[in-house]
Amino acid sequence: MGRRRRSPHGSCNVLRRVGGNRRAKRWGLLAGYQALPEPRSRPPEPVRHIEATQPGDLVQSGCFYVG
Repeated sequence: MGRRRRSPHGSCNVLRRVGGNRRAKRWGLLAGYQALPEPRSRPPEPVRHIEATQPGDLVQSGCFYVG
């Protein structure tokens, strides 16, 4: 894939179409630009730990079927 060549007149037509054909308008569009907000960070996962006094202790675990 080669680079496409653009003529100055074609670029001018595109700028006119979007309302940026004058330098003052282009600077105004850039000045009003605001970056998209970054996604909020998630809170850290809680520490999941089961206390056992000795190896082989019985621990309870709940599970259910969601169908």
